[in-house]
Amino acid sequence: MSNVGLSLRVAIAKKGLRPSQFADEYGWSRQRVSQFFKQESAQIDVVQKLSTHFGMTVDQFLDLSK
Repeated sequence: MSNVGLSLRVAIAKKGLRPSQFADEYGWSRQRVSQFFKQESAQIDVVQKLSTHFGMTVDQFLDLSK
C-alpha cells in the first residue's frame, strides 16, 4: 500500500527543496504541507496534481513511498 504523505516528502527531497519552499511554490501553507506528510491517503485529484507538478505519473509518485 502506498503512503501519499511519504511520497510527497520523498518527491520534495528529490527535487532538492525544503518543505517550506515547496509550500511557497505549490501555493499551500506550510501547515498544509506538514499535515499532508502525515496522511496515508488523499483524494485522487490531489494526487494527480501533485504527480503532475513533479513530472511523474500517479503510479510513479505513489511508488516513491515504497
